[in-house]
Amino acid sequence: LLLMAGSFLRRYDYNITPDVLAALVAALGRLALWRGGDARGGLFLGMAAAAKLANLFLLPFGLVYALACRGRRGLLRCAASAMLPAGALLMVNLALFGSPFLSSYDRNVVLQEGALAVVSHRSHFDRNVLSGLAGELFDREHGLIPTSPALWLALPGFALMYRCRRREAILALLLGEFFLLLFATYRYWATTRFGNRFLILLVVLAAPPVALALEWTGGWLKERIGLARTAPSGAPARGGLAPARRQSGS
Repeated sequence: LLLMAGSFLRRYDYNITPDVLAALVAALGRLALWRGGDARGGLFLGMAAAAKLANLFLLPFGLVYALACRGRRGLLRCAASAMLPAGALLMVNLALFGSPFLSSYDRNVVLQEGALAVVSHRSHFDRNVLSGLAGELFDREHGLIPTSPALWLALPGFALMYRCRRREAILALLLGEFFLLLFATYRYWATTRFGNRFLILLVVLAAPPVALALEWTGGWLKERIGLARTAPSGAPARGGLAPARRQSGS
């Protein structure tokens, strides 16, 4: 709820876009991998790639994570499951576009100089990465910092996550940095109405560290309230002055 209210996702609750569905399916895949379900994780990651083609880049990260945590068996289980939806996507591409490695993003028809032309989105990743990154972070209507203040909680949350789940924290950071830099080079990243729908996955990836930060803050506040209630009534507050002694009459 905090991420919905405190990020640009609040503008996409009734919006028809595959990005929300694809991000949720990708989150299920990552959660399954974290819990040791390599087959389920690979299946969900493959489905996320079928829902949004850019999520295909999630698969190498998931495979490396499965290999690092559970060896070759984990890698094979994850890869075999991922091939089911990914293979179906390749077959659809073959039937529609004549090649399994061509998709609808490679067959966009536009009007150029009065004539119809076919363009590919692959040629649109040509923007300067530094200027794109600055826009993704600081743009007033599309940048993460102005439109998603709840993500500030992810910064201390990643530190907490690194202490208890080091591999998972590293995986989340690598995924976030990769997609942030990838779409920084995309020519049309700022064409959405509010926020950056291409970075919805980053908001989803930030959910665990944000939850850890909230949990730590709640525990800290509960501890301080408990100390205040159990302190003697006459004891001075920490950093305060002791009450003045009464003067006895002569």
